[in-house]
Amino acid sequence: MRRFFVEDITPLDSLVIIKGDEFVHLKRVLRLKIGDAASVFNGSGLELSGTVEAVEKDFAKIKIEQRIEHKNESPVHITLIQGLVKGDKPELVIQKATELGVNALFFYVAARSVVQIKDSRLARWRKVAIEAAKQCGRAIVPAIIMADGMKAALGRLASENSGALKLVFWEGADKKGVKEVLRGAHGCGSVAALVGPEGGFTEEEINDAISSGFVPAGLGPRILRSETAGVAAVAVIQYESGGMD
Repeated sequence: MRRFFVEDITPLDSLVIIKGDEFVHLKRVLRLKIGDAASVFNGSGLELSGTVEAVEKDFAKIKIEQRIEHKNESPVHITLIQGLVKGDKPELVIQKATELGVNALFFYVAARSVVQIKDSRLARWRKVAIEAAKQCGRAIVPAIIMADGMKAALGRLASENSGALKLVFWEGADKKGVKEVLRGAHGCGSVAALVGPEGGFTEEEINDAISSGFVPAGLGPRILRSETAGVAAVAVIQYESGGMD
């Protein structure tokens, strides 16, 4: 079934209008016709399915027949706090983290970040998350947030999800393996994973993270690229929490 993102749908809708980029995709790329099956989801967990009732010049109509109940979300709420990486790498992180079930993804510019961010990229990142959610069958699109530095990201996490198990992935000393940390925290409903930028954490940033309640954890004996570390951390968290059963 072809899926389309429509943010303002409600459970009571009997007819949904597809417009904009989603309509272009429906008409010109997928070439759906009247009677074809389709579904719409709002990125917050609601998905409705039905059939194409009309395809007009600038919009299409989907006649709603039922609500789809999803059971593919993780048993644990995961927030990935990722040091900003250069080029198209943030899009790779967003795509894979969405597929792996992340609920929120914070990017931040760290002291050793080698790239800066333009606000115009946030809209593009949102589209990447929506497309990834479409592909993997999720009805939830993770929040994509650009924080003004690591302290701001940690402060926002504290205000929105203060009860999370907090892990900082760091190649330095005095760390435990992520498996050991997670197996000692069974029943935790929320996990936050903090990953450094391409240039690594500064000593001050590590101290700030630890003072904010983050536990240093490792991802094995190899030093991973920043974008690899973020995706790997999420995958391990999902596996240990039952999100891949």
